[in-house]
Amino acid sequence: MIKQLAVTALFTLTSVVQASADSVIDRAYDRAVEYLLTLDQYAEYSTQDLYIPVDVYSKEDLCTTYFGREIDVDDCQVIAIYDRNQESIVVAESYVDKGPEFLQYVLVHELVHHIQKISGKYDDYQCIAQSEEEAYNVSNQYIDDKELPQDFKPGRMFLALVSKCSMDW
Repeated sequence: MIKQLAVTALFTLTSVVQASADSVIDRAYDRAVEYLLTLDQYAEYSTQDLYIPVDVYSKEDLCTTYFGREIDVDDCQVIAIYDRNQESIVVAESYVDKGPEFLQYVLVHELVHHIQKISGKYDDYQCIAQSEEEAYNVSNQYIDDKELPQDFKPGRMFLALVSKCSMDW
């Protein structure tokens, strides 16, 4: 009986934590979509165009998904990815807890990639890395517009490297 109560309590606690994380993601997602729709370059899109699934993976699973092979998590700096094939966003579980503002910034960035896909822009890129410039420009604009901490922004050297075609894996 005690074991059953402990299992029930653990399941309930896990469900509450998951529901809490889901609501944080949902609120951050809503704010990210609202922001993008206020920008002139995305005004043609509807809210329905931008609502896609958001999955939360462990950092290990996210890095394996991104690189297509197992990689040392300490060497992996991936926070989130837009999965073009599934039309979904995958966020590393460890970053969901960094707060709603950081999560909103991340979702704005990944949603720009979704817009690039549904608009056909991906077809114009020589390599997928070229899509990063627009995504970082818009997400950095979000930081400025919302007066969020500047340390959310990646450094210039990172941006130069990540947007080069030689960075495709």
